Formats: sequence, structure tokens, C-alpha cells
Amino acid sequence: MTFCATNLDQQLTLIFEAETEDTAQLTIAANRLKGFASAAIDFVQINMTRPPENSLHKNNIIELETRDMVLRNLERHDISDFPKTKTINDAWHKTAKSLTVSQDQLKRAFKRGRHCISTEETRYYLNGSFITCKPDGETMRVVTTDGHRLGVVDTDILMPDASQIIPASTVDQILKLMTTGGNEPIEIKMNGAWIVILKKDAELVSKTIDGKYPDYTRVIPKPSDNITVQVSGVAMTRLANASKGLAEGLSTTCEFNIPEGKAIIRSQWGDTISVPMTGTGNQKTGANIKYLQDQCRATPNFTIKTSGSGEPMRCTGDDPDALFVIMPMRISG
Repeated sequence: MTFCATNLDQQLTLIFEAETEDTAQLTIAANRLKGFASAAIDFVQINMTRPPENSLHKNNIIELETRDMVLRNLERHDISDFPKTKTINDAWHKTAKSLTVSQDQLKRAFKRGRHCISTEETRYYLNGSFITCKPDGETMRVVTTDGHRLGVVDTDILMPDASQIIPASTVDQILKLMTTGGNEPIEIKMNGAWIVILKKDAELVSKTIDGKYPDYTRVIPKPSDNITVQVSGVAMTRLANASKGLAEGLSTTCEFNIPEGKAIIRSQWGDTISVPMTGTGNQKTGANIKYLQDQCRATPNFTIKTSGSGEPMRCTGDDPDALFVIMPMRISG
């Protein structure tokens, strides 16, 4: 059985094993299918029947049936009206540039910096992951940024001479399709404004973002040991949770007070809450607490290095091929 869904910018086709009788094509509203599937407690049987001769309508009747529940509704849209991507044809495939990757490789490449993708619609060209060749290399690099933070993830995936901006929604679909430890290779094809992800039991077709990605290399600061902070995901989570009690006038800045060995959040009324932290240097620095929490989810423990309190921060975790940059927040005093 094949399921196909589209929003005109993306088209996802999934293939499932199923016991079938005869052949049929039908359409059903996605929200109805999703709602019924979430409530089903057993296998779901899909039935399509013609309306009786004396029926008030001529549409097919679609039934979704599970052990103790039946959804019965009309097929309101004819299968011939279902929109399909006509651009992706044999000619497109023949001229497309392709690469083959493992599921683990692709999942790491897109997941590691997912939190840095911008949601600001006016800067639409930042609303996705930029895949490109590593400078002076032949392997894929994935870049994400929202202007306040940056993720750069290098891979050993051989990359053709091509660059694309993959929309965030497509990135999320790709991550859902990947199976941890999956042995089946994934084929990626790119041509013009489209990208196709091919898996044995799935095909994802998506438009890419038409725009020029900024020169991200200009905002990557040079390595410096002037200030070093060891950030613990557990400590950041505890600090953020405890600071909810300071909601009135709460600052969004997490201050790293290295001389005192503390990470501090302050309110405008002078209340503070802090946890121990370790680092080197004689200056204070700070960053948006939400950005730090997001970073901790991507890299549970990481090191911040920066040349000064008002300078961009280089963030590195255990992955030697991933680098993150967070812009600093102003620290009073």
C-alpha cells in the first residue's frame, strides 16, 4: 500500500506492507486519517465501496475500521485531482546531481545544528539548512544560523559541486524518515529548485529555498583562550527551571561570572539565582539562556571560548567535526 501526501512544496510517498483485496486508489483528508490512526488500538482496515444506486450522491464511501471504531465518510476529492510534482520526471533525474549516504550520516548532519535555523520569515533564506561543499574540500558541510547563533557541521559525505538551502520543514521530515543504525543507504538528488530523498520505502520530494546564503565564515571568530567556560546541560536546565520563580522582570541573559565561579540569572529587582560553573579568565561574559538551553539539547556538555566579554563565543562539544557560535549578551558591571 502506498500513501502519498503533499502541500505543493513537498511530496512524501510511503510504502507499507498490507493485506489487500483487489486494487484501488482513493483520497482521504489528512486530518481525518491522522486522527483515526492516533485513536486506533489495533490494525486499521480501509474499505472503499461504491454508493448505492438510490444514493443522494455518486462519491465513493471510505471506511476506516479498527477493533471497536469505524470512521465512515465520503471521498470528496477525485483521485485525478490529486496534485503531483510534474517537475520530477525522467529528464530531471537524468540531469540531477546525486550522492549516497547512510541514515546515521544524514541524521547527524541535519540534527546537530537544527536548533540554529531561523524562524524569521523576512529572512527566508535562513529558514533552512544550507548544504554545501566544505571549503577546499569535497565533502558535505551543513550550516544553520538565525543571525544570533551559528551551527557548522562537517561530514565525510562526498558532495557534488552544488549548494542548496533545505527548508526547515523538509529537514524535519528527513529526520523522521531516518532510522538509528539503519543499514539501508539513502540517495539524495538535487537539480534546480528541487531535492529528492530516496529510501527503499519512502520518497521525499521538496522545493528548496531560492536565495543566496550569507557568507557564514565571516562570523566565525578565531580561536582564543582569553575566556573559557565549561557548560553543563544539567546545570543549565536546573538554573532555567529555578529561575521561573523570578519571572517578573527576569533577564534573558545567563551571566558567566568566572572570577566567582558562577552562572547567574538576574531580575530587574535585584534578585539572583546561580549555580556553580568552572572556567578560566578574569572577565564576565554571557549569553541568552534559551540559546544555551537549545545548545545543551544538541550537545549536552560543551565548552565556550571567546576573546572577550563582548565577543562571539565558539562552542564545542564532543563532536570534533561540529562548531557552534553564539553571539554574546551585554553584562552590566
